[in-house]
Amino acid sequence: AARLRSVVWPWLEPLAGTAEDEYEHLGSVWRHMARDWTAGGAAQTGHLRAEVLRLLRGEGLASGAGVPPGGEVLVLGCGQARLAWTIASGLPGARVTGLEASEAQLSAANFFLQCAEEERLAFHPFLDEPRSNLHAAARTAALAAPDIAPAALPRVSLELRRGDFLQLSPSGEEALRGSGRRRGSSSVPP
Repeated sequence: AARLRSVVWPWLEPLAGTAEDEYEHLGSVWRHMARDWTAGGAAQTGHLRAEVLRLLRGEGLASGAGVPPGGEVLVLGCGQARLAWTIASGLPGARVTGLEASEAQLSAANFFLQCAEEERLAFHPFLDEPRSNLHAAARTAALAAPDIAPAALPRVSLELRRGDFLQLSPSGEEALRGSGRRRGSSSVPP
């Protein structure tokens, strides 16, 4: 099974450990995928990403309040980087850095950011989640991701780093100077 996992889903390698650890983390990774990288998730959360982007552009705020051209944006707890990617693609010229403590979430983010075709991965994110999916049909529903193909779109300035935002200095410099491990390119697809 470990060999199959590393061939089919190499981005799952950070989950190596006890079976209990893998199971717990894998469910979280799948549910984040469902929220961030599927058409249904985008329909539910896309308006929030659009609002964040609107505010970063300075729309509806005092003059000059937005991110200036060439400015920097740090997305704390970026998860699978959908918000970071949305910001980077919506603010051309801005340098966006996503900071995330979970190696598994960053691995999934890198996988999706490199996808050149939509709905490349089929998965069942709710198999282990009976609390809000009481019926077997809801728990076994298959979803497909990503809902967009970032690698097929123009490249943007987005870097993903591993680090814990709770350990940042007041200016955020510590995590960006190397306490986090670089997980992306300064030029990833939008």
